[in-house]
Amino acid sequence: MTETTLIKNHIKSDPNTADRWRILAEGMTTITATTDRISLATCVETVIQDMFNTVKCLILLIDRSTHDIIFDSRGQTHYSSNIPPDGTELCNWIDRRNTPEVVQEVGQEDWPDIVSHSDLSKARSALLISEPMDRQYLVITLVFSDTYFDDVDLDLGVALTRHIGIAVKKMIEYEKKMNDIIRKSQHLEQELELAGEIQRTLLPRSIPQVAGLSMSLVSKPSREIGGDFYDMFTLADKYLGVAVGDVVGKGIPGAITMASLYTAFHEYATDPLMIPSDVMLRANEMLLDATASDRFATLFYGVVSLRDGLFRYCNAGHPPPLICRKNGTIDYLSTGGLILGSFSHARYENGRADLNEGDVLVLYTDGVTETTNDEEQVFGFKRLEQVIRQCKSSTVEEIKNSLTDSLHQFTDHSNIQDDITVIIVKCEQPFNRPKI
Repeated sequence: MTETTLIKNHIKSDPNTADRWRILAEGMTTITATTDRISLATCVETVIQDMFNTVKCLILLIDRSTHDIIFDSRGQTHYSSNIPPDGTELCNWIDRRNTPEVVQEVGQEDWPDIVSHSDLSKARSALLISEPMDRQYLVITLVFSDTYFDDVDLDLGVALTRHIGIAVKKMIEYEKKMNDIIRKSQHLEQELELAGEIQRTLLPRSIPQVAGLSMSLVSKPSREIGGDFYDMFTLADKYLGVAVGDVVGKGIPGAITMASLYTAFHEYATDPLMIPSDVMLRANEMLLDATASDRFATLFYGVVSLRDGLFRYCNAGHPPPLICRKNGTIDYLSTGGLILGSFSHARYENGRADLNEGDVLVLYTDGVTETTNDEEQVFGFKRLEQVIRQCKSSTVEEIKNSLTDSLHQFTDHSNIQDDITVIIVKCEQPFNRPKI
């Protein structure tokens, strides 16, 4: 049973549980945007306190291969010498349990040493939940109460644990990247350069290989830290997702906004059941909660069906991508809604376009069309159309090179002042579109 179905069933049988599921959903928005251990532990404890009548709670993340305790919501100061104990005893104890479970008489259980007497002193029952994260981590949730838990509490705890596991794993990965970078950081210039490296780790490092489609990418930040966002990925080997966006501001503020956009986008776009307009709606809500009021982003996201070439998309205030048809006709993709992160009541709709053999899809940021030369002329949409139309029969690499050459010639090879990102997708063979 999916989490969504579970929620609906609980609310249908007991409407009073709706508030608790709402607390969980709202709390997870805050938790998944947190990368600091203390803040994360505080957020988790607050959500648990709001959801349950708790005495104590304990969240642990264990490396399953080494049994090292990677994260403890009580903090390292809980241990003598600030060194976490070996987690072998705890892992063996969990293996003997039938988790997830409700423990109704905690005083009669033989708890591992990591559970302190103070955790148990006032407790009657406990939720014990363990969830594997990939093959490396195990997240364990223990919630103690002076009342008795039931199955609804257990389902809430399981859902909470899954989301906490994702958040803690992201935090650990973020810490590893940050620690590697901080060791190398000596001066402000180095810090800026390395912050750009963090940002680049959020972006895809390779172009997915998809039968029938060829793809190419241009990404040139104007500074060490760029404000452009892009992504390309396959969904269940049936769809190709492509996205391009632009955040307000440059430098570190822009990088922070882009990291928030990445988190918000990936939280939902990688779910094959989420259509582009739903992804935009959720991303807008998360950006509103996670960023300052003067920070916003434009974003275009589309999904190509690899079976029939149907391209479903949603454009959130971004410069409209274009499709150059085999006959030279240009179609712009503008259906969608408002920018992300500024309007709480924004609504988004999906657009549709059929891709056919020989069509060229071009996604870009405003750094392309708004590039200016010494005479203060802008490159503009007409020049972009002209370049793509002239080389539409070429390979994607040749199209990419033609566009970048045109931009450099237009600016007389002077430095381009804005970030430039272009994704080019070309349909190399016909799709199996049903005949009507």
